[in-house]
Amino acid sequence: MKKLYIGLGCLALLLIAFSNQEGAAQNIVPNGGFESGDLDPWVKTGNHTYGRMMKYDTNGNGSVSWCYRKMPGTSAGNGGLIQDVELIGGVTYDFSMCIAYVESG
Repeated sequence: MKKLYIGLGCLALLLIAFSNQEGAAQNIVPNGGFESGDLDPWVKTGNHTYGRMMKYDTNGNGSVSWCYRKMPGTSAGNGGLIQDVELIGGVTYDFSMCIAYVESG
């Protein structure tokens, strides 16, 4: 019976320790990496004449993933993608992105 109480006590401590993790990583940008294969809930702004979803090796490791292709530096590529994201005041956020720039093709 003593082992059961010790086990339950340890489980309770673990649950308490991990239930209130303010610094726990969370993805707060829906479809932030275009993992769904479409743009939703991103919204297009400006010109997207040649913009499209495609699979591409954006990090150079041979693994392809969904991305949004644009033609920067042209009038056809002068546009962007926006999305509203809820943030909490006083909280520090880390933002990272993977961008591939291809000059031709």
